[in-house]
This record gives sequence, C-alpha cells and structure tokens, in this order.
Amino acid sequence: MTKDDRIPDVTPGPESRIGEDLLSARLVDAVDGPGAKEPTVVHDLVSSSAGGDATGTVSDHPVDFEEVTFDSSLAANNRTGDHPLHDDLAGSVASRDRETSGVLSTDRVDAVDDIRTEDSGALLELGSGETTREKNGEESEDERPDHDDESTTGMRPLFKWLIGFGLVVVLSVMAFAIFEPVQVLPRLRIGPGFALVDQSGMSLTSEDGRGAVTLYTFLPSDCLDDCSSVNETMAQVGERVASLDLGDAEFRRVTVALDTDEPSALTAAAEASGADGTSWRWIGGDNETLRTVVGEGFGVYFEDTEDGVAFDPVYIVVDGNGLVRGDYRYSTLASDADRLTRHISILAEELRNASGAASLVYEAAHVFLCYP
Repeated sequence: MTKDDRIPDVTPGPESRIGEDLLSARLVDAVDGPGAKEPTVVHDLVSSSAGGDATGTVSDHPVDFEEVTFDSSLAANNRTGDHPLHDDLAGSVASRDRETSGVLSTDRVDAVDDIRTEDSGALLELGSGETTREKNGEESEDERPDHDDESTTGMRPLFKWLIGFGLVVVLSVMAFAIFEPVQVLPRLRIGPGFALVDQSGMSLTSEDGRGAVTLYTFLPSDCLDDCSSVNETMAQVGERVASLDLGDAEFRRVTVALDTDEPSALTAAAEASGADGTSWRWIGGDNETLRTVVGEGFGVYFEDTEDGVAFDPVYIVVDGNGLVRGDYRYSTLASDADRLTRHISILAEELRNASGAASLVYEAAHVFLCYP
C-alpha cells in the first residue's frame, strides 16, 4: 500500500466558503501512527460563520490533533477567543488534550501602563504583585524621591537673598546719587609739571606743592587796576581757608606772571597785590616756558599784544597729589571768594576723612558724580 492510498483526500462540504483553510491530507504525513485503541477524532477544521455544520471531515483514519495555542485567545476551551479570520474559534479541542500552560493568569499581570514595550516579553517571569519597574530595579514615578524639587527648594532661599541684596544695593545707589550725602570735587586732570622762579629769585617747582592744596591764578605783572578784583579774591580766600581744617595738608596761593621772570618785577607785583612771599607767591618764567606750562599745561589762554598781555581771569585748585580739582573761568551769582572757599572746604573734608573704610564712600561719590 502506498502513502497516497493510505491517506484519503479531504472532501470539502457544500457550505465551505474558504477553501484555503482546508489541509490536504496528501501533503501531511501522520504524526503518530493510528493505534488499535485510539479513538477516531473528527476535527472540524473550519466552523461556519453562520453556525452551520462542518465544512469538511477527515474519515477512515484517526487523527491525532495537537493543540495550538493562539496568542489572541486566553480561553480556548470556552470558545470565547478572537481569531482574525473568523468570529468563532478555528477548532475545538478536547478537554483531556488541553494544556493550560499557555493560558495567562490575570492576577500575575499588572496594569498595562506599568509595562514598557521592551518588557512585554517578560510578563510570565513576573511574580505576583510585582511590576516591571520593580523587576528591573527601577522605582515607580510615585515612589521616586523628588531630588529636583528638594534641590530647587534649597536654592530658593539663596535666590531670595540675592534678589533682596540686589534691591538694597540698587536703592542705596539711587539714594546716594539723589541725596548726595557726601560731596567731592571732581578729578579733572593731572596738573602740569614745572620749574619757575619766584619773587625772591628762588626756584619753585610743581613737586613743592606735594601734600598741599594750591590755588593758582594767572596775571601780567604790570596789571594793577584791571587785576585788583583778582588780587582781592586771592586775599579773601587766604583769610577764610586759614580757619579750615585741612588735616595734614597746607594751603598755598600762587600767582603766575604771564610776562616776566625777573625777580624784581615779580617782587613789585607781589607787593602791589599783598602777596607775602610765603603763603602767597608770585612766580614767572621765559615766554617759551610759560607757553608750555600755562597755555598747554593749565589750559589758560593768554596772548601778547601791542597794548600788553590779553588774558582771561582763571582760578585753578590743585590737590596734594597734583590733580586739578577745580577750574573756575566764569563768574557766578556767588562771589569768586565765596565759591572758592566753599569748594576748598569740601576738598578739606575729603582729605580728612577719605581713609580706611570711609574711602569707599568717597570713591562712590566720585563714581556717581556727587559734585557741588
């Protein structure tokens, strides 16, 4: 007997609609030979969608049917599974042949939301009540400590302190600039270096003014009536500043002659103006030196003419460091003597107090232009 004669063909029923579901017996060998005591198992290969009879049967020989577990069905025995081609279960299985190892127990699977895509293959390895996050040694989002919130909370006091400190600084600066609790004279420029001759024929240099506050003015030596107001202002300022406390600094007055360096001419001009030769001195030099020192260094205009020397009355205050702190070229409502005395008193206060921590206050006054 040949194999073809041993296994007959499968004849489809009249109501079969899907012929491709039927297996040809000629193409499949018997897995196990039929035994004498094995009962005949008729397998309904395809159930009608309408609930009719089987569309085909296998007869004459027993068929040993091996159970196929569908991933889409969790209850093959009670025909509640879902197959992509049919509404009903593709085949019935005898209860004695059913294996329950492929059926998932619902109490061993947590909520789908707790399962990541990459963990789907490990569902059967989970213990009862154990989630995939715990299996992998990870904490759930609910149990994970909120370190970011703790660090943010810890930084909030620091931010609040910085913001508060910044507001205090800004308000302090605004108050300082508006109310000017401390005033200073501006640092205009560096005074020029020079070496000129005084009324007694002795040399007077810019270095001699180190550590002293010096008031300069510039006049021709033969200017009498036209320069009387300037000489009078120099005398008044000398008297008033004498009562001020300049600390360790001295106060000096110097009139620079714009037309001579002869000691005799300087002595005559000093006597006419009231300069004593000590606290108030007249000095002069040759024309080229005066152009450099007065014209370029101090920035004072003067010019030789047929009628004498043309000039503009100017007062300049230089501190003990050689810095020009006041430049007075124009008249104001206040007299020149009053204005000069008041400004020199402001400078005297800075010289007395601008040391140690207080120096920061005076530096701030320079930064915020707290000038009179």
